Amino acid sequence: MSAAGAFGFRLSGLENVDWLGVTGASHWPEFSYHRDRRSNAAELSLDIAALELRVRSDVPHSEFVHPLLGRVASHVAPVHGADGMHAGAVAGTAGAWAVIGPKGAGKSTLLASLARAGVPIVTDDVLVFRGGAAMAGPRCIDLRPDAKGFGFGVAVRPSDPRNRIALPPIGAEHPLVGLVHLEWSAAETTFEPLDHREAIKRLLILRSEKGYPRDPHALLELAALPSLALRRPWSMGELDASVELMQLLLSGTADSRWTA
Repeated sequence: MSAAGAFGFRLSGLENVDWLGVTGASHWPEFSYHRDRRSNAAELSLDIAALELRVRSDVPHSEFVHPLLGRVASHVAPVHGADGMHAGAVAGTAGAWAVIGPKGAGKSTLLASLARAGVPIVTDDVLVFRGGAAMAGPRCIDLRPDAKGFGFGVAVRPSDPRNRIALPPIGAEHPLVGLVHLEWSAAETTFEPLDHREAIKRLLILRSEKGYPRDPHALLELAALPSLALRRPWSMGELDASVELMQLLLSGTADSRWTA
């Protein structure tokens, strides 16, 4: 049965559950959601001890789902023994692969292409993980208006326009089995395995820029997973090659050098 939730917690009291749907999340803590109609109310207020979340009444549901729900996750996750990072994740036969890239790396465009190809998307923008498991995020991907070919979606975030594509419900948790770092390249699309030292270096850079993962032990656990650089030309026409490589990786039929 699908429940309204994301990032390791469920929500009750929502009038609108668009873009929120996970299965197998009965063990996640449940927060009660309330609309705060006071004129001086904060945009978002959270009482973790009381499992209560209040959102100012003029905040659209679309903005609550993203980006505000990610902010909630950054406070809730550590209390429940979880950590997080700025990343997407996709599900394969063995588990979830994190997809990591700085702003402008084409992460959401790649994830939208994978979704169109039938690949299950665990999360688009924020990855919360605990005990080796990746938590499902909101069931949507937000794309810039210049990303073509993904349908009309729903226009959201007028101050920073995005075209929101809906995703189907998904299982609440997936074993986290590896990391894919996105890079632009003038050469052909290819995977390159990263050694342990390079994997740690990249995660440390991510932590210095975004503040996550918070726990150094969590960072080292991530660095111990197979890590790959997906290098591809900066061209929408090359997306198919990236999707094909990702599908091979997720199917478990990838070149053994990639995951050794």
